[in-house]
Amino acid sequence: MILWRNNRISNKQQQILTLIYQYRGLTNEHLRKLIFGHLDSNQAGQKANISRYTSELRNTRMIESFSCYPYSQELIHCLTSKGIEFVQEQVQIDQENKLAGFKDQPYGDFSATMLKPGLKNLEHTMMYLDFATKFRKKLDIRHNLFAVQEYLYFNKVSTNSGYYKNGKVRPDGEILFNQHILFTLEIDTGSERLEQLTAKFENYQKYLEYCMKHEVDSAWEGLLFVCKHTELSIEKDQRLHTILRAIVAGLGYYCWIFSVQIYRGEGIVLSQLFQEQEDLFRNLGIAIPSKENPILIEKRQQEREKQREEEERKRLAEEAQRKVEERIRQERLANDRKKRLEEEQRTRELEEEERKKKRFYGVGKFFS
Repeated sequence: MILWRNNRISNKQQQILTLIYQYRGLTNEHLRKLIFGHLDSNQAGQKANISRYTSELRNTRMIESFSCYPYSQELIHCLTSKGIEFVQEQVQIDQENKLAGFKDQPYGDFSATMLKPGLKNLEHTMMYLDFATKFRKKLDIRHNLFAVQEYLYFNKVSTNSGYYKNGKVRPDGEILFNQHILFTLEIDTGSERLEQLTAKFENYQKYLEYCMKHEVDSAWEGLLFVCKHTELSIEKDQRLHTILRAIVAGLGYYCWIFSVQIYRGEGIVLSQLFQEQEDLFRNLGIAIPSKENPILIEKRQQEREKQREEEERKRLAEEAQRKVEERIRQERLANDRKKRLEEEQRTRELEEEERKKKRFYGVGKFFS
């Protein structure tokens, strides 16, 4: 029991507050699984205990609760500013730690406004929490406030024009494997259309392209895309087909170097699916992406264009040089011709003078 600002907070309530801070929001059922899930005792009794704890925390204004209707009859709890202040006094906060938010790591520094879960799309929020709490023992997951990555990309307006623009990738969460491998987590409620899904993966493609062009490591090794559970076969799952189209159209080449896994009750590794079920993609009219790096293709094209421009520059320079040389030659010929004409003119004038002298000399002799 802790006495904090005249409030008595039990160990279980402290645990509940810390868990809500960790997950951003939780229902009584989520809390029951997290706190009592390892026990064989009556689940109704476990749920009643959790309900009593959260009710007392709500009365002391440490948490606030919102209805999950129509997704479920549960209430989702999130921390108030008061609750956050309490938690941050009890745990280690280190926003700069790259692993903050994962198991046995420090916590991030968040306000009540930031930490409040998405209530406008409760189905999406609940799917994330259901998945994160269900696989808490197998997967080390942290929420999306840690996961934002920014990048810069060239927004092409036309063939020869465009401008640079800031981009941002914000997954629904992140998963840590082996203490150093990060995957993004994306939750699919099935409501996004093909165009929206494609845009989501194009955003990843732009980020990965930015990393490759600037020779920086991507924050993530891959992506886990979580769908609703289904018993349908891969061949009959229309939603899966839409997702595959979006991934291929959005990621393209990066499907091969950015590990994409789809979970729909069973795991699907996209690169393996390319190799093992080519007929599926052929029947769906989905072209499997080329393994050739588009950055290298673009680089080769730029080099070829640069070479063509250099050759054209040399050709124009040589042509200009030839014109200069031809002009000099023509000027020299013109000068030579002018000199020759001037010499011829002087010769004629001298000859004329000589003739005049001879005529004058002859006349003088006649009158002598």
